[in-house]
Parts: sequence; C-alpha cells; structure tokens
Amino acid sequence: SMGLPSPGYSVAWSASSDVVVDQALVCCSAWSPDGTKLAVGRSDRDTKIWQVQEGSSTKWSAVAQIRSLQAGWITSFAWSSDSKSLVTGGDDGVARVYQGTGTGALSWDTVAQLIAHRDSIWAVAWSPWEDIIATGSADGVLHIWRRTQQAKGALPSPPATARSAWTPTGGLRRHGGAIKSISWSPDGPRLISGSADATACIWEEVSDNKWEETARLEGHESDVVAVSWCNHEERVATASSD
Repeated sequence: SMGLPSPGYSVAWSASSDVVVDQALVCCSAWSPDGTKLAVGRSDRDTKIWQVQEGSSTKWSAVAQIRSLQAGWITSFAWSSDSKSLVTGGDDGVARVYQGTGTGALSWDTVAQLIAHRDSIWAVAWSPWEDIIATGSADGVLHIWRRTQQAKGALPSPPATARSAWTPTGGLRRHGGAIKSISWSPDGPRLISGSADATACIWEEVSDNKWEETARLEGHESDVVAVSWCNHEERVATASSD
C-alpha cells in the first residue's frame, strides 16, 4: 500500500476534560453526531469508544472496545447520523461497519464489510441525510455505497445486530492521486473529495445512483489533506500540506 499519514502518540483535549488514553499510536478519532461519544483508533487495531459520564460534562469513560478485523492500521472513522453505527477505513483496503449491541451498547460487532478498493482506504464519510457511505482510497477511486438489503450468512451476527448489505454504485475515477479526505453536503446528495493530486472535486448525484463531478477546485500546490462542507452556507473549506 502507499504510505499512510503518520500517527501520533497524543490526543489533544481542553483542560476541562479528564479523558486518558494509554500510550498506543493514535491513528484517527471521530465524534458521534450527537456529541456524546468519541471513537479513537489505535495502531494495535483496537478502537475505544469513550462516553461522557452521567451527571458530568467533563468526565469520560471508555464504554466499549472494538477489536478490529482490519489487517492493518485503522485509518479513518465515520459515524452514522443516529450515532449508533460506525464505519472504519483500513490499511487493508476494506471498510467495515460496526454496530452497538445490547443495553448501553457495551459490545460492538461487525455487521458489514465493504470490499472494492485495491489499496489503503484513507477517508470514509457517512451521509447525514441517507444511508450512504463514501470511501476514498490510495488507489485514487471514490466509491459510493448504498445499503441494500439484509445480508444472509455474510457475517456472524448476534440477535441484537442487524446485518446489512452495501452495494457500490461504481467507482468514480477523476482524481490523479490518492483520495485523502471526504465531506458530505448537509442538505443533499453532494460531496467533496480532496486528493494527493492537489485538487478537490465536488460530486453530485444527477440521477438514480449516477454521480458526476460538477466542479473541480484548484489552487493548492500539494496534497489536499482535509475538506469540509459548511453546515449553513454554500461554502467548502480545503486544507493542504502546502
């Protein structure tokens, strides 16, 4: 696989928080949309889910630990809009969907594996308005996945977990380098992707399951490593290693 972004040993917190992460390489982290949970992925392939303690706004506890099936590092996270499911991207080129089971969601299980990329997945994003997941890879391809139907026999599943099947709508190949970041529009079927080719592309679903590039943002001199869509205005932000 192509080189992954360098992980670090630390997670930044304000002085008002009491979260402690043991000394493992932290590869990625993501807040749940409801603001109550934080997923932290480590180089040992473990993911810890932290949640604020009842009655406190500053004390946090690790409420779940996911032992990933990923063959390499976990490179990226994205939460579902209801904060009940989590998708991870991995160095092995597979995205996996996890879902909490049981009271308090103390146990998380794999409910789907998204297999289409030929290299490390560097970015995943879950649409805020529909069950659609976008994955971007070092292979330069953007895949859009839709939940289709219950998968039968694909993965072992406990009774409380709904197994799901995800189908890619076809690879989008307009970038000339690895896709390093993805962000969905908050109000419809559009997303932006940032790439090692120093550009960002805006994609739109022009018809059922058909996506097209509607704009290309150029101006950076190096990899576009982060993109974000403004929640309230028709604006996007891009950040680069330049």
